[in-house]
Amino acid sequence: MSAFQRIQDVLEALKWALFSDQDPIQERIDACKSSVYECVRKARDARRISLRESLRDQARIELKQIEKLETERLRLLWYSLIGLSICFGLILWITLLALV
Repeated sequence: MSAFQRIQDVLEALKWALFSDQDPIQERIDACKSSVYECVRKARDARRISLRESLRDQARIELKQIEKLETERLRLLWYSLIGLSICFGLILWITLLALV
């Protein structure tokens, strides 16, 4: 990953962490969770074993997708924390230089 892409990710993460009321990743996670619940309900009510197993497999795939989205959110959180600490450090250095 290039340095420019990392900086862009940090800025995007800062925007989501500081200024966004709705997390776009959370919307996708909620959609995956509702799909998992639907698959589990259908699998519970299915009479054929093959249909039940295919619905369970679909639920497992959706759970893996949720795990990937949670990992992405954690990565963005780390980027935002690193970005905030860098910004804070720069502000402190600028203030120190202005005072000296």
